[in-house]
Amino acid sequence: MIVHKIKISIVFVLLFSILLITFLFLVKNTPGFKGDIEQELRIFLKQPVLLKSAQINDNKILDYFNKIYYGLDNKIFNKKKFNNIKIDIKFEELELLRKNRIEALKKKKLINPKKINIKITFEGNVYAAKARLKGDLSEHWGSNKQWSLRINLKGNKTIMSMNEFSLTVHSERDFPYNFLVYEITQRYNLLSPRYKTVTVNFNGSDWGVMLMEEQFSDSFYVKNKIKEAPIFKMTNEQDFILRSLLENKIKNLDDVIRWQGKFETSIYNERKIRNKSNFSNIQTNNTLISIFKNIQEVSILNEADHIKKIVNFQNVDEFAKNLAIKLFIGDTHSHKPNNARYYLNPYDLKIRPIYTDYIHAPLNIEAINEMSLFHKTMFDNLDFQRTYFETIKNLEKSFNLIENDILNICKNFGRNCINMFDLNFLKKNIEILNVKKSIFKNKKKIINKKTYKNFDTTYPNEIDDIKLYLRAFDNGNIYLYNLTSEELKINKILFDSIKSNNNQNKLIKEIETIKPSNYQKILLKKIKFNNNNYKNIKIYYTDEANKKYSINTVIENQKLEKNFFFNRDSFNTDFIKISGNRYIITKGIYDIKEPIVIPSGNNLIIEAGVTLKMMKDTFIEIQDGYFEVKGVEDMPVKIIPYNDNKKWSGIYVNSTNFNNKSILNFVKIENSLQFNNGNIQLTGALNFIKSKVLIKNANILNLDAEDAINLVNSKIKINNSNFKNIKSDAIDIDFSTGSIENSSFKTIGGDAIDLSGSDITIKNIYAEKVFDKVISAGEESNVKIENLHSSNSGIVIASKDSSNVLGNNISAKKCNKFDFIVFQKKSYFRGGNMILKNSKSCNMSLAQTGSILNINNILIKEESYNLNKLYE
Repeated sequence: MIVHKIKISIVFVLLFSILLITFLFLVKNTPGFKGDIEQELRIFLKQPVLLKSAQINDNKILDYFNKIYYGLDNKIFNKKKFNNIKIDIKFEELELLRKNRIEALKKKKLINPKKINIKITFEGNVYAAKARLKGDLSEHWGSNKQWSLRINLKGNKTIMSMNEFSLTVHSERDFPYNFLVYEITQRYNLLSPRYKTVTVNFNGSDWGVMLMEEQFSDSFYVKNKIKEAPIFKMTNEQDFILRSLLENKIKNLDDVIRWQGKFETSIYNERKIRNKSNFSNIQTNNTLISIFKNIQEVSILNEADHIKKIVNFQNVDEFAKNLAIKLFIGDTHSHKPNNARYYLNPYDLKIRPIYTDYIHAPLNIEAINEMSLFHKTMFDNLDFQRTYFETIKNLEKSFNLIENDILNICKNFGRNCINMFDLNFLKKNIEILNVKKSIFKNKKKIINKKTYKNFDTTYPNEIDDIKLYLRAFDNGNIYLYNLTSEELKINKILFDSIKSNNNQNKLIKEIETIKPSNYQKILLKKIKFNNNNYKNIKIYYTDEANKKYSINTVIENQKLEKNFFFNRDSFNTDFIKISGNRYIITKGIYDIKEPIVIPSGNNLIIEAGVTLKMMKDTFIEIQDGYFEVKGVEDMPVKIIPYNDNKKWSGIYVNSTNFNNKSILNFVKIENSLQFNNGNIQLTGALNFIKSKVLIKNANILNLDAEDAINLVNSKIKINNSNFKNIKSDAIDIDFSTGSIENSSFKTIGGDAIDLSGSDITIKNIYAEKVFDKVISAGEESNVKIENLHSSNSGIVIASKDSSNVLGNNISAKKCNKFDFIVFQKKSYFRGGNMILKNSKSCNMSLAQTGSILNINNILIKEESYNLNKLYE
């Protein structure tokens, strides 16, 4: 039970007088009542929400009075100071912003807002930034102040560890429940952007407290410890726009929006994310985009051949936890297409939900029937159900944590904030959920059965129409979906070529028609073209009124067409002995002509004396299992190329939990590229994801990959192993724990050991000719080093970005750049820290300003340093 502590430190009359004077002041300074007095009160009192919150008194006048009273009490006696963001905009840029707002007010919908240049002052530093209006509806920009803005800082700078963020009024994120949901999601390790409350000064005008919400930029990926990969919405919001503009204006609105916005996939920072890649010659994020589009299409069309396979690409654990939290607060809003976001994990191709726009409400258990088929495919999954019910129980048991959350959330805002929380409402929701044990039984996967004799999608043209959905593949297949009731005519199709230096277009086809769709079924037209290494396609078409349109897209890899993607062939197991869930390769020499893909949930064991001669494009893949290599000293296991000139495509092990332990002993692995099965495309030749791994007595040689070994979210031990002639990094460790001991690194093209967000002990290491860093600790890593000897390397030890390194008995000679260096590379972290004892160096150390370097009890003087020199 929350105890309300109210300080009655001044007589009622005095407070009432202050209230009256304040009200008269606001009326006087709000010309013609055109301004929003409630907003002015919020700004003056520094309250996130005030009069428009739920009533706490049956009498509206007394309700208003109480809220203003509590606001005054908090303003006078709670001296909390918020971080201030000062925004300055030049006149011409401000006029453009105002013009966008006026257009939005006329249309009652914000469409294609323009970006402007602004300057932000925060804690004495000035930042250049781009900004635009944000928010679909007028609640975001209808008032005279506190317009919602989307802001992107230039130069990868950050404010409060955020590079891209929005400023908006708290009520548009269901304050204060948004902060509560965030705290709960963090306890369950779910993806969620951060919220901060700041005060805003806009061109000299006080805008009071506003909500700062993190967007999906670099800092979001780093803080959530995930790889930079696409984040999606399952819509282009065309249906939402049309509904906003045409509601109550036309009778056939249901027809108009039937297929609009359903197939299109929105990608955050699309241009930037498409250019990000794990490989130098393949845009690997394009692969993830194609995969997500396949999943979205199958869930919209309910394609019988593939619909049951969608669950294989969903992180059912996180979806189940999110659903429990949604129902706990009665939310029916955050999962809708224009609100929900999804991250496709490149390490396992599992979709992780990102829900940000929760709205609390009395629980309506039947609302899950309205969820999309994409969500409902999980409801029959036993793992999903088990996690869901466990989460409900945990939420019920954690009300003491929730009460503490509420007090912490409201400590800066006083009684008004606490009054907005209703613990009884949350407890009642939990009681209902505990009773409704049959929540997933007989939940129909509803497809809209509505029929129309005269399906009609025409309407007065107020915005640009989108009448086709397009996908094209490099095998020459073009798929066109008609989103309307009209017959559409394709006039020409143009391509631009990868080989063309001047990016010339080429006309290859003329005059095709696409028949109308109906309410039950969308019409698909398939066209064939001759591929000539084209990278983009643009189609020009007309509707029945002979109005001209165009649509364009990137041409995708043919192996990512739906039928090919969802129906991967099994591999030949004639040479493998199967015993239960163990696939065993016995002693012998084998020519591997096709990939070894172990069925999910099974394990691969390679016995002593095995030689696998891997042909080009072959690989080893293990999902939800372990990999055991049982070599011995006189009969090691060899995994080598069939032809030295044609490298193979690596090893992938995703154990999914730490109950499975992979052990590699006395193994030689040679001449591999990074792992690539066509769908999962990673930087490592050997990749262990969420695994417990022991590698000992291994020889890792001549690997042409970004990382020889890539370990992610794993528990590791590497011992008595040798790495030689590695193109880039030898060992790359992300968000893992463990040790590396008694190992050598020779002729390494990148880092010998590269760590991000990891806790690792390193002992008895010899390094020679490491081009970059012998040990690179970054992104809040903690590293202990004992006995390290380095010769002729670029940098011996680097600690950066809030990492801590403790070392003893370090020997560095023939250093090429620095022996020891501490610095800050990414603005959302602090500098690095390093303390070394009993160390011999090249006397070439550097401590960047804001970092700490202590060598043999001597503190190295900090100095400014341009990191561009380091990474040239």
